[in-house]
This record gives sequence, structure tokens and C-alpha cells, in this order.
Amino acid sequence: MDTRFDNMDTRFDKMDQKMDNFVTKEDHQEVMNTLDKLVGLFEKKDQEMTFMGDHLDKVSKDVEKIKPLVGLELG
Repeated sequence: MDTRFDNMDTRFDKMDQKMDNFVTKEDHQEVMNTLDKLVGLFEKKDQEMTFMGDHLDKVSKDVEKIKPLVGLELG
């Protein structure tokens, strides 16, 4: 009888170790929420980079127009 209980304990220990590797619904939701935040930050950064690129192009064109007026070389 003791041997059977020892065998059962061993099996439960193995099951417990396997259960420790499972992800709970809360863990999964936390990961998904974090991914959503990261995607949102990436999209915002991408939009800002696009805006800044357009703005830089406009400023560069204005600088090229101003250079001859202040006596700087074109180029």
C-alpha cells in the first residue's frame, strides 16, 4: 500500500511540474495587453516619423531658397 501511495505521489509531482508550465488566462491576457500597447506605440512612432520627414523636406526647401538671399553657396 505504501508503495502505491509513493507511486501516486511521484505521478502527482510530475503532473504538478507540467502544470507549472501552463499559461493561465490572466497571463495570456497580460501578454496580449502588453503587445497591444507596444503596437500602439510603434504605430504612433511611425506616424510621427512620417510627419517629421515631411516637415524636414519643407524646411530643407525653404533653406535652399534662403541661402542665396543671405550669400551662402547653394548645394
